[in-house]
Amino acid sequence: MTSPVTNAARIVAELRERLKSEYGLQDGEDVLEDTLEGQTDLPELLATMARDAVQAEDYAEAIKCRMQAIAERKSRLEGRAVKLRNAIAWALQEAGWKRIPNDALPEMTAVLTNGKRPLVVENEDELPDALFRFKTVKTLDRTSLREALERGEQFAAARLGNAQPILTVRVR
Repeated sequence: MTSPVTNAARIVAELRERLKSEYGLQDGEDVLEDTLEGQTDLPELLATMARDAVQAEDYAEAIKCRMQAIAERKSRLEGRAVKLRNAIAWALQEAGWKRIPNDALPEMTAVLTNGKRPLVVENEDELPDALFRFKTVKTLDRTSLREALERGEQFAAARLGNAQPILTVRVR
């Protein structure tokens, strides 16, 4: 029988190796050393790791929020560009010009051309089937399958696996 101290030391050593393997780290790498430095007590080590996990989740959430803000800004800038181009095209048409004069815009060329003719469909039902693509999509209804398996139904091709333990960390 192993003592609790020996067992904890074994777990700490194995945990260090798992972290090295998980992150592809070598001995002496700063990231691992910063996380595990001086941590030989299992509760201390687990507490440090839990704090790091919460911090990583906080950073991920902050990045997600920042990405949303950047995406919104991108969308506004794209909309602005479209509005400006439309205004320029209108002004060129009103003036009867095909381009912005080179002396007014020497660093680039802005030319008004006719675009592609738009496709106008009045009634799809009157068009021949040869002009359509037909798709048949078979998608597994995972919710229905789970419910059927939980009711006790059995299938050779599907089963419920073993539940994995989930660590819940709440910050006070």
